[in-house]
Order: sequence, then structure tokens, then C-alpha cells
Amino acid sequence: MTTMDEAAALDEAARAEAAVQRVKTRLDALTPDEMLPPPLQPRGVALAAMLVAATIRRANLRDELVRFARAGAFDPEALDLLPDLAHIVLHSLSQLGIQEELLDPVAQEALAVRARMMRVLQYHLDTVAEVEGKLDLLQRADVIDLPRDLRLLSDLYAEHFKSLSSDSRHFVPRDEQLARVLALRIEEQTGRIKALAGDHKDLLMRAWTLLAVYYADVTRAARYLFREAWVDLRFPENEFIPRNLRTQPIWNDGPRERESLVIEHVQLEPIRPAPTRPAPNNEARAFRRLDTALHVTMGSESNFFMGLTENLSEGGLFVATHQIRPVGSKLSFAIFLPGSDEPICVDAIVQWIRTWSSAEDAPPGFGVRFDELSPEESERMRQFMEQRAPLFHDQ
Repeated sequence: MTTMDEAAALDEAARAEAAVQRVKTRLDALTPDEMLPPPLQPRGVALAAMLVAATIRRANLRDELVRFARAGAFDPEALDLLPDLAHIVLHSLSQLGIQEELLDPVAQEALAVRARMMRVLQYHLDTVAEVEGKLDLLQRADVIDLPRDLRLLSDLYAEHFKSLSSDSRHFVPRDEQLARVLALRIEEQTGRIKALAGDHKDLLMRAWTLLAVYYADVTRAARYLFREAWVDLRFPENEFIPRNLRTQPIWNDGPRERESLVIEHVQLEPIRPAPTRPAPNNEARAFRRLDTALHVTMGSESNFFMGLTENLSEGGLFVATHQIRPVGSKLSFAIFLPGSDEPICVDAIVQWIRTWSSAEDAPPGFGVRFDELSPEESERMRQFMEQRAPLFHDQ
């Protein structure tokens, strides 16, 4: 007899296999030259794609996007394949044993150091022709180029140390060495995917390639087509998708073809006005800025927790991460549970933290208490906790 954990894992595997079959023709058609480099944040991009698909469903935007796509803006099948590819990426990561993001928190620190070093160099050396050219290159760089960028910045710091060191307020001497250390750590971590082999590695790389292309296409088209204030929040660019995909123009045709397509675009039905009545609780939260998206599964380190009362309203969610938020911080989450593409969008406040300790076999992170839950949201969480027991935390 299978346990509930095993049954849930089988359901997820079956769902991922069904997704593979729906997109198999396109996955198999990719050649090695078309495959993108190993991703830095595959889980984050997959969850962002699921949020995009959920927004399209909730706001009834599909018909307008399909008509826009058929006018030549992008492949209309991308709308259906986006959530399938996200599921394939998430399942492949699980099968490969990659439970957390590769660059959490290394990427955030590297991006911060990169930005700080560039600001100092631009302020002091922007008029130096050689430096100006290198800074221009860095401004057009992709996140995938972080190791190269950090080494280049480190070299510039070493070369111009005397000029920069006079700025005691902004110049951080240790950044020269820190940039090299972070570059090495990024290469070591991204090397984990490169070193993997087998069918799941191949499937991950193929699904990631299509996911990045379709995510960039769909979100770029939505930002172009719709005018609601929340569009940029719900259809954002993603810095972990290659820049060449994010910056492609919607129309690749010549001037005459583009003019005819724009005319067809203008003839689309006008975008609906903002609702005059308050939207239902979960729907209203769905269009706020979300701090993070989580995929809580049978094997994830993040999980719901309960206190002595075993009352969900007095419990919450443990977020496994190295990026600890202070107690009292207010956050907005989109929580995806197994078996559903509809996220639970909920506000929460940080109640407690758990720092990393070599003496404990427990991941670092923080616990949040939900601000408000609808009956439907509570029921979905309860059903999940019947399959996976919540953590216990006695405050």
C-alpha cells in the first residue's frame, strides 16, 4: 500500500508526464545549438510563468492575447504551453535533487556588489574612454554573464585603485576581492547542472529553453497590449531570462507589414475599465505586487506550521531561505500547492526566524502568519496538510 506522500509524488509525476506529452513535439525539435545555457534561477522563472498563466485566466485576458498573437505578435500556443513547461521544469529539478535555487543568496549579493562597483566607476571614471567602453558593455550584459562582469569590475578596481580609494564614502576596498570570490561561487553552483547527466537533465534544458522564450513573448505582448496599472506587476520582465529574448521587438516585420498589424491591433476590443466594485479578497490580492512565489510540495523545505491549538489562523507558513526577513516584515505571497495551477495569494507578517546552525539538521528561514484567509483558501491548505503533516512551532 502506498503512503499519502508516495501517492502525491505519483500524482505529480503523472501530471509532469502529461505535460511532457503535450509539448513533446516542440521539445524534441530543439537542436543543441538552440538550447540556452544552464539557468541561474529555474525555479523562480517557472513559478513566475505559473503566475502569468493564472493572471491570464483570472482576468479573462486570453481572448485578447490570442487575437493579438494571431496578428503576428507571438506564437498563440505559448499561452497553453507556458504552464506545462513550468511544471516540467519544477518536476525535473525535483528529480535531479535540486530543491532550492542555485543562487540563493549568492546571486543577490553578486548583483548588489556589481551595482555598487559600477556606480563608483561611473562616478569617478566615466570620462575615461577605456573605462567608459567597458561600463557600456556591462550595462548591456545578462545575469548569465555575472562571473565575467565581476572579474572585469575587479580588474578595473585594481587598475584604478589609487583614484577610487580617495572616495572613502562609497568605495569599498574589499569589493575587489569579493567580486572574484562571488564569480567563483556562481561558477561552482551553475556547474552543478552542467555536471548532471541523463534524461532529466536533457528534459530540464529543453523545457527551460522553451519556457524562457514563451515567458518573454507572452509578458512582452501583455505589457504592450493592456493598459491597466497592475500589468507591469503581473507581467514583469525577468532578469534571469537572457536579455536578447527580453529585448526583442514585438514586430519583426518590415514597416509596411508592421503598419498593417498595428492597425489590426488597434481594432481589438478596448481594454475593460477598472471594476467599480471591490474585487473578491483573493482576486484583489492577485493583482498586488507579490514579494515571492512558493511551490509548497510533499518534499519542499518550506511547509505550513501549527501551534499548540492546531488552528490554521494561529499557524502559518515556514519559508525556507537564507534571505531572512526581520520579524514584523509584511510580505505578499503566491503559494502554489500540488494539483492546482491556481495560486493562493495572501498577505502575511513575519513572526519568527530560524538562522542556520551547524548543530541542527534544519534549514534556515522564517515563519509568517497569514493576515487573512478566505474559507476556500483555508480549505485548500487543510486538504494539503491532510497529506503532509505541518511543522510544529510553539511561540
